Amino acid sequence: MGDAGKAPHSLYRQLLFRLLIFLVPLGVATLLVSYKATLHYTNEAFDRSLARRVYALADQVEVLGGKVLLDLAKSAHGILEFDPTDIFYYRVIGPNGEHLSGTLDLSLPVSFKKSPNASQPVFFDTVVDNKKVRVAAYSLSLRGTSAQGDVLILAGETTDKRTKLADDVLLTVFLPMLAVIGLMIYAVSLALNMSLKPVNAIREAIASRGSHDLDPIEIPVLPAEIAPLLEETNRLMSDLRALHDSRQRFLADSAHQLRTPLASMRAQTELAIRSVQDEVSREALTNLLTSLDRQSRLVNQLLALSRAENALADPVMNKISLDDLARGVAAEWVPRALERDIDMAFETEETPVRIHGNAHSITEALANLLDNALRYCRAGDQVTVRVYTEDNRACLAVSDTGPGVPQESLTKLFHRFYRVPGSQEEGCGLGLAIVRQVAMAYEGETNAINKPDGGLEVSMCFPQAAEAVE
Repeated sequence: MGDAGKAPHSLYRQLLFRLLIFLVPLGVATLLVSYKATLHYTNEAFDRSLARRVYALADQVEVLGGKVLLDLAKSAHGILEFDPTDIFYYRVIGPNGEHLSGTLDLSLPVSFKKSPNASQPVFFDTVVDNKKVRVAAYSLSLRGTSAQGDVLILAGETTDKRTKLADDVLLTVFLPMLAVIGLMIYAVSLALNMSLKPVNAIREAIASRGSHDLDPIEIPVLPAEIAPLLEETNRLMSDLRALHDSRQRFLADSAHQLRTPLASMRAQTELAIRSVQDEVSREALTNLLTSLDRQSRLVNQLLALSRAENALADPVMNKISLDDLARGVAAEWVPRALERDIDMAFETEETPVRIHGNAHSITEALANLLDNALRYCRAGDQVTVRVYTEDNRACLAVSDTGPGVPQESLTKLFHRFYRVPGSQEEGCGLGLAIVRQVAMAYEGETNAINKPDGGLEVSMCFPQAAEAVE
């Protein structure tokens, strides 16, 4: 069981996060590898071009009388140096280290080593005039000539073209790869949503049910991984239904079994009261009769609660004129109100108010509301039964001008066996619990408020029927 203070984990987010932990680095790594590979082969192409320039310079080296000369015509010099983007540098160093031609700033690094393959130049990076330069160094052997040693030929160019190409390659590779990563994330998210549809279907099926709807959940097609979850859920619901039915049967059977002996005891107690002459015995028997009445009321309330819960599990829906029903019930309670010197009023709208429900259950709920109101009102107070519509709902309310209840008790009034602290009236605390069960059976709601001018109002609101009662 998770901690109450922690937010629940999202399976969707968890799966998406774990997949992206693998997929995003893979995409980034693929991007870097592609970029590096493209840059490597591009640099190789530039280096081959630079090597051809070195070989072109080597072809211009001549040895005359043991002296090394570089015969570089002006036209050839212009061709070698011309480049609209990069600056070209070259330098020729004689066998004794003497400078023969070119740019003096173009020098060898300290760590320079000749290529083991005499026919291949060596490439390195250096700086000339504060510019990064890529250099090809070629060692030309003078064997077979009148001179001794090697001539070192250096050819270099700035790296502007390479840098621009690298940027172009990065842009060319990065944007499509970014689009691929985005599509990959979208595809993974879509696949997860589709894969979790069966879980959401089970959740919606459970969420759409009332607390007493314990019928098996039926979803035609489920993945093999989800089907056992639904099977176990249905098995649990089946066990809960069996437990609920057993409890309801026990409650109803017990109440029925108690009604007969209580009625018999009451009759015998009334007979005993009429026959005894002793005042003390008469008082004791009267107290016993009061206690029996209280127990009989509790049994009847338990039966009513059992019927209300059964209605919640399997509601019987009929078209009802709520205002006509309420008017009839209120009329039946007028004599009791008059006995207690309480004024009873009835209010309704001009147009009929209709709902779908069960007349007997709603009559019982209204009777409990009236019983509560009359029980807690004082002589001279008023009880009003009101039928009205609000937000496309049909509402039935019983209000009084009695003492009301403490604000902290309002939310507990509909709990079973709850009684307002300090109340002197006898009761078992089931009346409003029955009202709530009846309202829930017909998709209704209950509410209790203290009126601004004093007194309590308890209401039941149901979805209003669209069609007229025939």
